Amino acid sequence: MKVFVVNGWAASPEAWSLCAFRRDMVFSYIDALNGLFEEELAKCGERVVCVGWSMGASVILQTISKHIDKVQGLVLLAGTSRMMAGENWRGMNEIRLRALKRGLMISLADSLKLPGTVLPYAQDSDENLERGLEFLRTLDCREALADAKRKGLFDSLKVYLFQSENDAVVPRHNAEFLKEVFPLSSLVYVAGSEHALPVVIPREIDQAVEELVQNV
Repeated sequence: MKVFVVNGWAASPEAWSLCAFRRDMVFSYIDALNGLFEEELAKCGERVVCVGWSMGASVILQTISKHIDKVQGLVLLAGTSRMMAGENWRGMNEIRLRALKRGLMISLADSLKLPGTVLPYAQDSDENLERGLEFLRTLDCREALADAKRKGLFDSLKVYLFQSENDAVVPRHNAEFLKEVFPLSSLVYVAGSEHALPVVIPREIDQAVEELVQNV
């Protein structure tokens, strides 16, 4: 059993430094955009527990239906099937999406890095950051997930969903949609508005991953 982690936009492996679960491969958002996560999942010779945070969870949601036979279970943190607001859908607008990048630039200018800080990848470039924002801007896999559910592809898939109650990046409405998509999912709301859940609830994440790894 392998454990694949798909990271959020502009977050480094250090985002998971407080978590103790085994990580066989950690994919940056750049890796995911380049198709490396799907490539490794498709060719893996054993089943995989997929752990995704934010954009990483969205990448997993876009990918798993095509390789459901390889997936043992999911742990999705602040995940969404659509980032932008739309009809009957709560999400971001363009101004708030652009503010994510401005906030990142401000944090990079601060030389003080505290333990647990979600540090960006050294290979982040303006081009890659923009590619990530474009992915989020155009993301919408709701219908594909609903179709996979209708076909019964998720009937035996165990999924753990973690969502901050007042997350300003991904509203709780998004997690409620995913709870309906995955019949065997459990949804845990985390008090507060923190988006960086790997830093906030590492022990809960460890427990969820361990349960999936042991559930063979």
